Amino acid sequence: MKKILVKYRKNFEVENLANSNSIAAIGNFDGLHKGHQKLLNSAKDEAKKGNIPFSVITFDPHPREFFSKKKVNFKILDNLEKERQIANFGVDYYYILSFNEALRNLEPENFIEIILKNFLKIHQLWAGENFRFGKNRTGSLIDSNEVFKKFNIEPKICNLKRNQNEEIYSSQIIRETIKNSDFVKSTSLLGRPWYITGQVQYGNKNGRKIGFPTANIHINDIIEPIYGVYVTKTLIMSDNGMQVESNFIPSISNFGKRPTIGGGKTILETHLLNNDSNNLYGKRLYIEFAEFLRAEKKFNSLNDLKEQIKDDVMSAKKYHYIK
Repeated sequence: MKKILVKYRKNFEVENLANSNSIAAIGNFDGLHKGHQKLLNSAKDEAKKGNIPFSVITFDPHPREFFSKKKVNFKILDNLEKERQIANFGVDYYYILSFNEALRNLEPENFIEIILKNFLKIHQLWAGENFRFGKNRTGSLIDSNEVFKKFNIEPKICNLKRNQNEEIYSSQIIRETIKNSDFVKSTSLLGRPWYITGQVQYGNKNGRKIGFPTANIHINDIIEPIYGVYVTKTLIMSDNGMQVESNFIPSISNFGKRPTIGGGKTILETHLLNNDSNNLYGKRLYIEFAEFLRAEKKFNSLNDLKEQIKDDVMSAKKYHYIK
């Protein structure tokens, strides 16, 4: 997969990035849930039939992040993990459009002509039925149908995927399930368990001091579940985030601000139940949330915290069938 960053400016120069016209799927694709999977597979099948390149077009920053006046944690996947997931669909070109003021103010017709036709050489464009684009979100595959025809681009609408209860698969609904730590429902919507990926940072080593060393990941823009303790499963990733380098490792994690020791930032602390957590600094981890054990609380002393952690670890080992 060839990744290409595209930054549109008023003096934008057109380059021919692709060797030939391609079929593309466009969207934010946060979470790569079952609805996104349906869209990507539909576009991929069409590209395969025509033996032409398959492209994915997405945006960074996410438009919601761009327009927000204050920092809000809402992403289901970080950018590197989203890239890994998209690569698994056999994508030839992965275009990341920089969402800036210039792109924001492009009229739908200009977006189609300049970005899709002249620059990206798109032959057929796939999107969900609720996808909007252009200045003030005035463009859609239906509303801009005549403009697409003008530039010889075929718009293809992928109907929203719904479950047996007629609920749509949407990133916003998944965010709510994660915020409520409802991992049964998030798994059903994502088509896989929810997890956090990130690089292990140096901490104050309090976990090691009380006998439970942890690998710490700072949370930047990822949606936050309930602060508390979770049974988790951990994978060690390659530094570039594109490969898995271990089998699942049974683990237990605390997500929160560590009030007993006066912690400030929100951190995901993970203790590996049958491995050494001390030699993971700088490593990228994949931490899958399996079960909520208890809410985070402030203990009267480090000793009280240590005793509670012992009980938590026993519960996690029982879940993982570890004696």
